[in-house]
Amino acid sequence: MYILAIRSLILYIGVLIAIRLMGKRQIAQLQPFEFVVILIISEMVSVALQSTNIPLINTVIPIIVLVICQVFIAQMDLKSDKFRNLICGSPAILISNGILQEKTMVSQRLDINDILEQMRAKGFFDIEDIAYAILETNGQISFMPKSSVRPVQPSDMELDIPAERPAITLIADGKINYNHLQWANVDINQLMQAIKKAGFPNEKDVFIASLDYKKNLFVQCKQGKEHQGQKKTTTVKL
Repeated sequence: MYILAIRSLILYIGVLIAIRLMGKRQIAQLQPFEFVVILIISEMVSVALQSTNIPLINTVIPIIVLVICQVFIAQMDLKSDKFRNLICGSPAILISNGILQEKTMVSQRLDINDILEQMRAKGFFDIEDIAYAILETNGQISFMPKSSVRPVQPSDMELDIPAERPAITLIADGKINYNHLQWANVDINQLMQAIKKAGFPNEKDVFIASLDYKKNLFVQCKQGKEHQGQKKTTTVKL
């Protein structure tokens, strides 16, 4: 029993390190060679957990070899377009100006329903609204709507919109993030003054405080920390 628990812990840590070395990707974003590595590793780990009589080193060494191969292929993939096309393939145009490309669909073994399903998932319900649909190397389909149906952009109206940045979380669950404070170029005294202006005596009562690009500080108090007549959320200028 203890041996199984220890083997499980070692394999878990080993696989976690292996996946981390392979890079940050979701399952749907994996390239074919990465997906193959994941499948083989999962199968080997499954066998190692079920058969405790198999030496653990017989599983660990193949995993290390596979990860090294994957990292090597990934580096080659970055440096050589020919190698990338050989291993991953190349994008394919499925729809051009609202017309399905039958030959491409046959070569990629896709039927109409596969394309229509992904269209609906992206919010498009008419093939004629699509300028281009491109099958990416990871199996996802990218859709470019025609200019007549796409949402209006500020550039279409010749509007000069200032650059934006994502809101920065300065306080999370009562704890100040000093790295984010430095990134946002905010002094701790400025933050505490804004917190008190919002009606909170200190950061311990704050569930989240985030600063947007306009220097507006959104503050939400913790459960049960509302003071008399105070709102659950408030926004103050920093």
